[in-house]
Amino acid sequence: MKTIYFRDDDISFFTHPDKLDRIYGRLWENNIPVNLAVIPMPRGDVRVLHRDGHPFDPGIPVELRGQSREFPLMGNGLLCNFLNMMAQKRLIEVCLHGYHHLYHEFDDESPKIVASKLDAGKRELRQALPNAIIDTFISPYDRISPTAFEMISARSYNIATNTSTLNNTDFETMKAHELRTMDTGKQVYTGDDYFFSHHRAPQDCIDLALKQLHENDTVMVTNHYWTFFYDWGAEWHEMLNAWDQFVDELLRLPDVQFKMFSDPAIK
Repeated sequence: MKTIYFRDDDISFFTHPDKLDRIYGRLWENNIPVNLAVIPMPRGDVRVLHRDGHPFDPGIPVELRGQSREFPLMGNGLLCNFLNMMAQKRLIEVCLHGYHHLYHEFDDESPKIVASKLDAGKRELRQALPNAIIDTFISPYDRISPTAFEMISARSYNIATNTSTLNNTDFETMKAHELRTMDTGKQVYTGDDYFFSHHRAPQDCIDLALKQLHENDTVMVTNHYWTFFYDWGAEWHEMLNAWDQFVDELLRLPDVQFKMFSDPAIK
């Protein structure tokens, strides 16, 4: 039996629910859940510092890039209504995705800063999404300092992340597409790549996703929803078609279960 976890990052004030439905609607029609990493309080001036020229975070719409202010999740009532409805139906799990979604926001060794953002972030999500159970933390850019890791774990979160961020923790020997149990009883889930990325040709995205699916019993399929709609040019239409082909393959697979991060651990 293979187990698949869908994870999509950067859901926020900037997200229109129609885009999520375009990507995951066929999964939801088949009662397959998706784990959504939701940013409580994104800023419009976040830059990606490891990219040439330090461009603005691609999850920020073009017309809002560079605005030096916060955009509270609650300001997007259409999205909040959608997420609340889907959480009530148990078709999504809402995961805390940082606070401002600053670059390497939780690669920080200050307990005071980490605690403030963790607690404020969960408070914002609870207020905006009362139907959601918020049991999983996903760090912006998959970076977590050892101090932050301990504090997140101490708050009884599951953690979904890249294996590289587990250095200097008790989980540094984990491989991609693995899960282990923490002392709290919660889980650490790993996945090291976004299969569908503008850095690859659409067919290469399909090939990579299917390869990982066939090689692993547990797979975390991680997306950025904006990848399928971003201003890369005409290719995003092809990326959506590639995703549809991958979903076709998934829905034909026998002996597969689809789970949320907060579901009981696999025995």
